[in-house]
Amino acid sequence: MNSRQRVILSLNHEEPDKVPMDFAGSLTNVGINIEAHQKLKKHLGLNGGKEEIVDYIQQLVMPDQRIVEIFGADIKAVCSRSPHSWQLNIEEDDISYYFFDEWGIKFLMPKGHGYYFDPVEFPLSNVKDAEELNDMKWPDPFDPGRIEGLAEDVKHLYENTEYALLFGPTTGIFETAFFLRGMETFLLDFMTNLKLAEAIMDKLLEYHLGFWEHTLPLVGKYIQIAKMSDDLGHQQGLLISPELYRKVVKPRQKELFSFIKKRTGAKIYLHSCGSIAMLMQDFIDCGVEVINPVQPLAKGMNTAKLKIDFGDKMSFWGGIDVQQVLPFGSPSDVRHEVRKRIKDLASGGGYIAAPSHNILLDVPAENIVTLYQSVRQYGNYPIQL
Repeated sequence: MNSRQRVILSLNHEEPDKVPMDFAGSLTNVGINIEAHQKLKKHLGLNGGKEEIVDYIQQLVMPDQRIVEIFGADIKAVCSRSPHSWQLNIEEDDISYYFFDEWGIKFLMPKGHGYYFDPVEFPLSNVKDAEELNDMKWPDPFDPGRIEGLAEDVKHLYENTEYALLFGPTTGIFETAFFLRGMETFLLDFMTNLKLAEAIMDKLLEYHLGFWEHTLPLVGKYIQIAKMSDDLGHQQGLLISPELYRKVVKPRQKELFSFIKKRTGAKIYLHSCGSIAMLMQDFIDCGVEVINPVQPLAKGMNTAKLKIDFGDKMSFWGGIDVQQVLPFGSPSDVRHEVRKRIKDLASGGGYIAAPSHNILLDVPAENIVTLYQSVRQYGNYPIQL
């Protein structure tokens, strides 16, 4: 059984030969930091190979194909291109590096002790009412640069590799909105200026519908996973109430996911961080079929309970703790963690084993190797743990 077959079976809630796994294959949701990647290559005795940064904000890199093969990972991402109307231009001053993304958001990383870029300037921070949004120059989802070479690349990967292929943008309707507005300001909008919050998300919905309309004719028949990202949780709960989510965000997500699903047989994958268990049924209602990153230390994210409550309709991608075990645990702790998540989530299919978010520079290389070795050791079907 090859990787693509293995992933398809699992996401259809059937048991393949072994638990599929993701090593930085989804790039920006379960990615690997450039320094962690360099340490891992050294640990594995791999020389050469240049780190290609695929996410400058989080300092994540395209995984070295040699490591992908050593671990036996099953997922590979297909990336859209940068638009012709914008190009990355990292500038610097005496104390920091910074750049503006295509939305006009400024990201900054301090020199000397910075590990990633934080958003520091928000182009919609001073907007007072919805009419002002018409004065903003919004990115063009139909910019021809986004698809240059895309059809050829995805067709090549589909026909010449056995990986399951994942495709989609970095952020979605809710998450991009709080980057544009500033998180505190945007969350206040839900209480004080709901019309503006809705108008911003409508603009973003229009953009994302255009993006998928532009790209799915090229990739839709080749990909197995269509990815969207919308962080809705933090460690202890939701960023907005369930009622507000259902009134404002859910209808727009449902429209977008339905649009995608009508144009591809790929599974709808949603990345949403933190404590989101109370929205799981809502996500299912919206058409989400795969949830990532499944952060087990966030409140209410008990992996055994999630599987019991939602495992017949939702697949889980991630779950192996990156907050405590991977950075601070021993290899024995990592093996125990992997066993637990496989025991909780893998029976009956519906599980892609992976870290519960990006692998950062504080994760020892030995623990990364142990994680993937342990998935192969304990992840054979039928699961007997």
